[in-house]
Amino acid sequence: MKRFVAVFLVIGGLSLMAQQSHFSPAGTDGPDDYLAADSSFNQFVRDMVVGSDLDMDGYPEIIIADYKDGGRIHVFEVTGNNTLQEVWTFNGGTGNPTSQPARSVTVGDLDGDGRGEIIVAMTGNSGDTLPDHVGLWVFEWDGVIGSDNYGINGQPTERYIEFARDENGNLPDRYRAEDIVVGDFDGDSTQEVLWVNNASTAFDNAYIFSIMGDIGGVNFVNVEKVFKRADYGFGGSTNGAYGPMDLDGDGHPEGAIGVWNRGAFAIFESVQPDSYLLKYYVEDLDSSDLFPCNKLSAIYDYDNDGRDEFFYSGEFPGNYSPYFASGIYVVNVDGNDIDSNTVDIDTIPIDNSQYGLDGFSIGDIDGNGMFDVYLLFSINRTALFAEYQGGDITDTSNYEVEPILPEVFEYAETVVVDTDTVYYYFNPTLSIKPGYDLDGDGFNEVVYMVYEGRSNSDYPYRPWDTGFLRVAEYHPEGIEEWTVLPPKGSVPELNVTPTLVSENTTIKFYLPSRMNASVNVYDVSGRMIKSLANGQFSAGQHVVRWDGTDANGNHVRSGVYVLRLQTPDGSASRRVVVAR
Repeated sequence: MKRFVAVFLVIGGLSLMAQQSHFSPAGTDGPDDYLAADSSFNQFVRDMVVGSDLDMDGYPEIIIADYKDGGRIHVFEVTGNNTLQEVWTFNGGTGNPTSQPARSVTVGDLDGDGRGEIIVAMTGNSGDTLPDHVGLWVFEWDGVIGSDNYGINGQPTERYIEFARDENGNLPDRYRAEDIVVGDFDGDSTQEVLWVNNASTAFDNAYIFSIMGDIGGVNFVNVEKVFKRADYGFGGSTNGAYGPMDLDGDGHPEGAIGVWNRGAFAIFESVQPDSYLLKYYVEDLDSSDLFPCNKLSAIYDYDNDGRDEFFYSGEFPGNYSPYFASGIYVVNVDGNDIDSNTVDIDTIPIDNSQYGLDGFSIGDIDGNGMFDVYLLFSINRTALFAEYQGGDITDTSNYEVEPILPEVFEYAETVVVDTDTVYYYFNPTLSIKPGYDLDGDGFNEVVYMVYEGRSNSDYPYRPWDTGFLRVAEYHPEGIEEWTVLPPKGSVPELNVTPTLVSENTTIKFYLPSRMNASVNVYDVSGRMIKSLANGQFSAGQHVVRWDGTDANGNHVRSGVYVLRLQTPDGSASRRVVVAR
């Protein structure tokens, strides 16, 4: 049964009736259906990367950072239609004393060796300069296709803190990098890290650096630029990192630094390799002293003029409703340089007395050329999809708005003791991102995270550190949200290479313990065509092959077939195509 939700939304003071939801699930098994990933990660899921393929096996990934156990990293991989599975986890355990260590995660190839890395900003308390607690942590892929293995023996491949020393050789009094971004900021084909630190004024700076040499071998940090708060007159802490982008279309990449001072930010541009100039600084965009981070930003050329636009906002930490940004600021450069004469800033107004903006991103999920704004709000606890319809981007009547899986944030349970109804509320975290078509079924997705359980009564409620992942797939008629499978290695698994059957089609199946198992081939009507394996197998991976023939050795007809692994502990299926 498909369910659709129509709600009235107030954005910028205008009442907009949401359209029929394209994200409503087709059905649900009850409240716990929304907590599929609850056992895997929690305690304020902070940041994520969507759509990477670091191990080059053709399966897109979603990579998540959370605060638990000294900071954890999780890699989820698309395993089939509407299905994710956790394939790798870094479990922290370093004794990091802060409650909020893993604040920003991204991916890159800092040493350019073709082996991608998971790159994490780890923060600490004042005076903490232990590399086991703080700095830039890099987990490099081991280079084995499909291995899902990063780092060395469960630890980062490298930890860097030396880049932040001052002229006198002193390390910062605090490492608190709210954001990092990785990209080629100067066009030299080498990736840089933009790291923003929130410490005392002397170390409250933005750093651009690259890695020279081999991650895991002989290497050193090349500090290309330090934008010092005191030298540049920033009116607050450097908190946000954004880019690379090309706002003026001149081919020289730019980056932006978010500043904790009423919606302030600075734009810098590369002039040659390893050389950058600060081009523009603005503050007082908002009356509130806003907290900037890259979870409230986007880079998108919405008017298709060959110049990127920078979408920027902020929030007050602690989600106090009077202190949210008054809107999303859209930075547009009209000219071939960046200065006060060419920068134009528009505002898409948000009524935060109703909502409270926590996170947003920009994309085009239906591919119609009109950009979409994906929004997370903490006051009314919701995720929204607003599609631009043309005209003035600051006029909220030019957007069609609908909820994204609204039932994720609230559900009711009946307490058996006295039959009272208890409502459990879940707040969004900061990150919401378009996922494109992760599973290749022709429908794009939006990915976001939810944390913190609360109740409207004194009954026991789910602890505040409950966090979970949601993947909502876009479809004209509404489609069921994704399933998150148990972690890799805990259940039987089945993989097929390639899915276009030939005489050398390899079927690999994994068993978590010794057990009876069978692998059979079925046609789409459910009739068994051939048995490929049947018996008791040891724990671990096993390999069988199918040459496209039936039980009598005859070649089957062209079409779709199903390979099915059956065990006492569960089953797994994969579709394959035979083309003659």
